[in-house]
Amino acid sequence: MNPKLILLALIWLGICSCNSSQVLTERSSIKTVKEYIESNEFIDIIPNEYYSLREKGKMSEEEIKAADYQMKAAAYRFYKHCTMDDKGFITCNATCGKELNISEEVFEFRLKDMKGWNDMIEKNIREGAKYKVIRLDERYFNGLLNYK
Repeated sequence: MNPKLILLALIWLGICSCNSSQVLTERSSIKTVKEYIESNEFIDIIPNEYYSLREKGKMSEEEIKAADYQMKAAAYRFYKHCTMDDKGFITCNATCGKELNISEEVFEFRLKDMKGWNDMIEKNIREGAKYKVIRLDERYFNGLLNYK
């Protein structure tokens, strides 16, 4: 067999094995929600970009999983700085993303989510409808921490 072909095959095999181990390393390096919370690492995700890329199918499963974990960790940080009254209205006690170590975009996203929730509660009360709220309690926060 030609020695140049053998050398080329060995080099190619080496390159392929490096790439596959790199992929395994990248996959195993996806942080969980709990790891983001414990490390207090800055979460720089931009929700509109994330949802747009995801909708267009321009993200791998690993990228989607990593972004989902960041979004859940950002929700955890946001709602840990909120209070909920007996009717279910939520009030945020933080003034910006920097306070929570999250991007301003994700902070604004969470504020809109909170406003939508409060609007729904107000409408139910106004219409006399019965409603059930998801409480911001340890069960809720444990659900976020253990999200898979």
